[in-house]
Amino acid sequence: SHSILDHSQSAGSMKLYSNGNFAFFKHNTTEYMARFVKDGACELYHNGTNTLITTGQGIIVKGPQDTEANLFLYADEGDDGSDKWQITARADSSELWIRNLASGSWEDSIIVKGNGAVELFYDNSKKFWTNASGITVQDDGDIQIRLQSDGGNTRGSVYADTNDYIGFLDD
Repeated sequence: SHSILDHSQSAGSMKLYSNGNFAFFKHNTTEYMARFVKDGACELYHNGTNTLITTGQGIIVKGPQDTEANLFLYADEGDDGSDKWQITARADSSELWIRNLASGSWEDSIIVKGNGAVELFYDNSKKFWTNASGITVQDDGDIQIRLQSDGGNTRGSVYADTNDYIGFLDD
């Protein structure tokens, strides 16, 4: 096996060809910076920790030992807070968080708990979650749950007001 370094001055590009694996190391160490496996994974390292790996099915994002793993998604060049989303696998619990930066600081949108609840938030306030006996809906004021068909037509509503009145509305 051999490798070839091709530097074309006219094209202004440099190419490295290899018949095997290839790696970049931190100067004078055996610490990986990046590793490319022939017909396989691309591995990127941050401060010696393998944080991103490509697979045949997609990518794996890993956090350092005892630290969460984060995936940041920035739409529209990420030039506004409302363009930014964060997906976090927590290290201290079996939880997955989806958060947004629309209001200028990170706010919860969805929290998924392994073997447990799913929590939905509106403007960083928990409104709906699952539990062992079903679901809970919470608000400081009146609550209305709309029942819709697949076509989006409202079929009716369950309504609860702050005076503990529960009613059914036919829309």
